[in-house]
Amino acid sequence: MASIYALISSVIWGTADYLGGRLTRTRSSFAVTGGSQPFGLIATLISVALFGSWHYTKDVAINGALAGALGLTGLLAFYTALATGRMGIVSPISSTGVIIPFAIGMLSGDKPSSVQLVGVVIAISGVILASGPELSGGAPVRPVALAAYAAFSFGLCVYFMSRGAQINPGMTVVFMRLTQVAIMFSVAAIVRSKGGLQKSDIKMLVVIGA
Repeated sequence: MASIYALISSVIWGTADYLGGRLTRTRSSFAVTGGSQPFGLIATLISVALFGSWHYTKDVAINGALAGALGLTGLLAFYTALATGRMGIVSPISSTGVIIPFAIGMLSGDKPSSVQLVGVVIAISGVILASGPELSGGAPVRPVALAAYAAFSFGLCVYFMSRGAQINPGMTVVFMRLTQVAIMFSVAAIVRSKGGLQKSDIKMLVVIGA
């Protein structure tokens, strides 16, 4: 069942990343990230109310907040990379962040099966095959570096999410979203700008955030 959930989350996350990347072509990455997070928080609160429970511990709050901060900086780097570079390079590189929680799991005593290890090798090979030809064509350094940082941030984000999720997955995501919304609202208040967002962007932001 865990594999099915993982595949579903990959499709949802990938769709949101694609739509967010498209919107950053005309809006700033800060605006798209900040504008989508409140809708993600609302969706999470509704999900917890319907299917989860409200109990949480200090570990849930801390791990959720850490995941939120890391996930937010990763999103900002990812969207900025998509706005300035080619999606065929940025997306595969940013996806390598899964190596981080996988490696931490291995060091913590996880014992993947032979089939799982083969899958990891295939996944890494797929990233190389997907981005290698375009990288060899002289890709700009900045979006590649941003994509690499996004991978690092996303990987740690998933790790801290998993720690909190062992206690309460729903509330872990609530604290994650609360942290992201608080940071982006603070930034928006300081710079006194909504980043050029228009009312016509709301539908897309709802889909991306949720």
